[in-house]
Amino acid sequence: MSFYSWIDVLIISIPLALSFGKKIFYFKKWSYALGAILIAAPAYIAWNVLAIFLGDWFFNPRYIGTVKFLNLPIAEACFFVAISFSCIFVYEVVQCFSKDREISFNKNIIYIFIIFLMAAALFYQNKNYTSISLIFLAAFFFLSVNFFKEIVFTKNFVVCLTIFYAPLLISKGILAGLPVIIYNPQAIWGARILSIPIEDFIYTFTFLGFSVIAYKILIRKKSS
Repeated sequence: MSFYSWIDVLIISIPLALSFGKKIFYFKKWSYALGAILIAAPAYIAWNVLAIFLGDWFFNPRYIGTVKFLNLPIAEACFFVAISFSCIFVYEVVQCFSKDREISFNKNIIYIFIIFLMAAALFYQNKNYTSISLIFLAAFFFLSVNFFKEIVFTKNFVVCLTIFYAPLLISKGILAGLPVIIYNPQAIWGARILSIPIEDFIYTFTFLGFSVIAYKILIRKKSS
């Protein structure tokens, strides 16, 4: 098994082990978590395949193994499953132990932020990863403020992503630091945190955000 695959296993192992906790019963909701992943992941996997084709990033063969699909390492595809499944688990834990409430916000400020993101995406259009990340972030906030505000603009949603970013920083730091993933400097802005391109934070935030949204919608449909 490749090094990257072991990272995937480590990420998902704790949520799997704790899924049978008496108060959480996450194992009963695995089907909804997997459904949410199937809804959120395809766009990001397609983005990944396109980025590899365009040369925005590539993978160090030393760490990824030989199994690929459309030139995408299977371990990379599994990474989407692992982080989404684990993030939804964290969301369930937060929901279980913390009373949720909506966060008040000014809708006009969100729209101004969206316009700023689109302008920045246009400005950095020659840097593929930067530009596409900003477009996805703008789309996330546009959809959230108009259709999913009762999910996204809540205390537990913010707490969930804040908590999950701690272990995610470690795994992303390892992947970028070794490096397992090598980024084309022409495709990114250049700013990094712990060797991680700033675009990775946007990429991951929107993916996890859409995963939680999809999960919450599936759960609500079941309840209704």
